[in-house]
Amino acid sequence: MGITEYNQMIFDLNHLIQPMGGLEQLELTFTKEEVERVVISLPNNKSPGLDGFINEFIKGCWPLLAADFMQLCENF
Repeated sequence: MGITEYNQMIFDLNHLIQPMGGLEQLELTFTKEEVERVVISLPNNKSPGLDGFINEFIKGCWPLLAADFMQLCENF
């Protein structure tokens, strides 16, 4: 590769990266209501995703899929 002539950091990372408060909410588990709002708002008439399912399938089968999906969300 190469050799650099600099042997120390020339940026002050503590100045560039400031901590942000109030982000604890990002670590909360998704609620059933949040997930259902997303499922309802999925657009129709779109190409299938990588899993091969179209949004109409997910919406139509949501009553059967909801419990398993929410259990999956809890494991993350």
